[in-house]
Amino acid sequence: MDYQLVVLTLQELDLKREFTSIGQAVNIHLTGDWEGKVKECLANLQVRIESLNTDPQNREDQQEIFETMRQIVTTLVKRVTIDRTANYR
Repeated sequence: MDYQLVVLTLQELDLKREFTSIGQAVNIHLTGDWEGKVKECLANLQVRIESLNTDPQNREDQQEIFETMRQIVTTLVKRVTIDRTANYR
């Protein structure tokens, strides 16, 4: 039963994230300047990616870089599926 609860919780989180993503897409479309918003988002993403090339000076910098990388991955990757039976070499 615990396993089922975990699976349902993960499904709920995935559906909430997808719902939020769809809502943002609709809001951008309704603003009329969706192309400008997309260009702004991509420019912001590019700046954040370029900032990852700096060497961290302290623990706070390391944490900030990690958080930036996590946010970029969650923005770009919708789902990752790992096949336990696959034989990768």
